[in-house]
Formats: sequence, structure tokens, C-alpha cells
Amino acid sequence: MIVEYLNDLVDGMELKSVESISQTFFHIIKCLRNVTIKASRPSRSPLMNVLVEQLFKSLQLKFDRLKTIGSITTVSCFYTQIYSNLLPQLDHLHDHWTRENGPRSEMCQLDALMKMEANRDPSGELVRTAFRSIDEEQVIKMLGELGIHSTSDHTFQDYQILAENWNRIQHSGNFDFGEF
Repeated sequence: MIVEYLNDLVDGMELKSVESISQTFFHIIKCLRNVTIKASRPSRSPLMNVLVEQLFKSLQLKFDRLKTIGSITTVSCFYTQIYSNLLPQLDHLHDHWTRENGPRSEMCQLDALMKMEANRDPSGELVRTAFRSIDEEQVIKMLGELGIHSTSDHTFQDYQILAENWNRIQHSGNFDFGEF
């Protein structure tokens, strides 16, 4: 029943409205917080794993639609909600449940899709938002693993190069997506 509620929230999100996107993520986070508070200890982790896995599958589908019909403003709002609100909240809730491979995989998949798409924003804001959690040393290391060496003293250009090559990084198997 909770999975259906989260799916309904994501399905009902209007992709042309910043307010709708923000409100949807507010209700998603509130729901997940309530689950960690109200679920019994034995059922909490299995329930959260199912919810997060299904949520990120739904968000991937919504993101596929958003990137084709959304304005840069609404796409940027979606990025901010994922990277500045939802993922930090899941990190905070991580003390209350043990994350399994299914949800971790779906989270990484959405993250990879969003990082690849970020480079299409001419302003560079999506790149900054999508790669905010990766520090400069990690960027240089990942580019080095691909045989790409930084040619610039500008960190932002390194992030753009990383975004352009994210698909290669994802499929190389050399990069561990790590913990969210």
C-alpha cells in the first residue's frame, strides 16, 4: 500500500511545475521518515528496501519524461530535490535501516542517468548540482582511470569532462558508486 502511495505521488508530479516537483519530494521524504519511525524494527529494513527500490524505479521513468518535456527550471528543481533533499535524507535515515543491493542499484542508476544528462545544460548548473558530492580529487582520479588528464586549472571544466564521459565510467567497472 505504501509503494502505491509513493508511485501515485511520483505519477502525479507535474513536470512543468517547480511547485509540484517540490511538493512531491516533500511528501516522499515525509512518507519515508514516517516509515522509519512507525515500522517495527524487524520489518523496517525489508520495507524500506522495497520502498526505496520501487521509488527510484519510478523516479527514473519520471526523469526520462522530464528531460524531454521539462524546462531547464523544472529539470534543475528535480536535480536539486534529488541531490540536496532526497539523497541526504536517505543518508540520514540510513541509521534506521540496512540498505540492500536492489535499492542501491536503482539509486545508482538514476544517479548515472542524471549525471550523463547534466552536460546538456549550457549554463553548467546541472553539472554542479549532479557532481556536488564528488570532490575534485575523485574527479581527477576517475578521469585518470579513463586515460583523460585534466588540461585545465578550472575544476568546473573537469566536472564537465566527467559528465561527458560518465557513460564510459559507468561501464568501465573501475568506478565504485560507493554509498549514497
